[in-house]
Amino acid sequence: MITIQPDNQPRPSQEAAHQAMADFFANMSHELRTPLNAIIGMAYLVLQSDLDAQQRDNMRKIEVAGQHLLGIIDDMLDYTRLEAGEIVFTRAAFSPTTLLEDTLRRFTDKVQAKGLKLLASVEPAVPVRLLGDSVRIGQIIGQYVENAIKFTDKGWIEVTLRTVAPAPGAPVCRFHGSVRDTGIGMTEAQRKELFQPFRQVDGSTSRRFGGTGLGLAIARKLAECMGGEVGVESTPSAGSTFRFTVNLEVEPGTPLLAKAHRFAIEAPQTAAVKESACIDRQALATVTASLRALLAEDDAEALELFTQHAELLGAAWPADFARLEQAIRGFDFAQALSILKQAYARG
Repeated sequence: MITIQPDNQPRPSQEAAHQAMADFFANMSHELRTPLNAIIGMAYLVLQSDLDAQQRDNMRKIEVAGQHLLGIIDDMLDYTRLEAGEIVFTRAAFSPTTLLEDTLRRFTDKVQAKGLKLLASVEPAVPVRLLGDSVRIGQIIGQYVENAIKFTDKGWIEVTLRTVAPAPGAPVCRFHGSVRDTGIGMTEAQRKELFQPFRQVDGSTSRRFGGTGLGLAIARKLAECMGGEVGVESTPSAGSTFRFTVNLEVEPGTPLLAKAHRFAIEAPQTAAVKESACIDRQALATVTASLRALLAEDDAEALELFTQHAELLGAAWPADFARLEQAIRGFDFAQALSILKQAYARG
């Protein structure tokens, strides 16, 4: 027997629906992360054993697929938390030049693998110190750069940060960021599909390039939560320019940049890149992904995993290792997670 609910019956509010969705994804992410961490961990352990070329290639594919799934889970959880208004934005002083360099360094391997050039600049008159959530701003920039690398087969990617100076005595300035590439570009119809959750520009793009379509939706939500907006300009076969703006406070008494701060990441390896090549980056990425998941879940197994791989983590991030160890051994997992994310973002 089918019962039809009368129109006058109360329906759940939009807020309640968002909260239910957030709770569902939070619970599901916990349930999915446990077996997924086991898969990634076992793949890493098997890779440390004697394998022939075919076996090693198969295990690396399992490991990479596991990390990709973990990234999707993190994106889904971020998006539902943003929808439910559960993301807390911090207010801390940061350097725009340091933020940009730290964010872009983690893309060095991908840029060099595709033979691209990654150019970056912080324009003159940008305050030397700003107040806001640098992690979330870095997340927007990182998503744009990730997207640009994915859709650019040759040429360059240019990242620019600038500000519109506040009125005299006003504590807030408009912070602008843009990421321009020489990639495949988009039509007007395709541009309209962007910044929506779970939407790709078309089916063929989804099959060729992958992705859930959540990254740009998260970038839009983050910018809006910080009083800003996002946008894109593009021409088919001639590249795209993704933009965002946010409102940030200016640290009292801070000077302005007298000249542009510029740097580049290119295909030829620098001395710093060659030095870091001594570290097993694949192993580091695997251990970091598992450790981040355990810390996020306040799982005491984080201490055991950290102890097992202390040598690798110490070699990768000597400047952050002591603070990371102190936080983990003191079971301050929120602080440890913050330190780990910052260290990994710096490369």
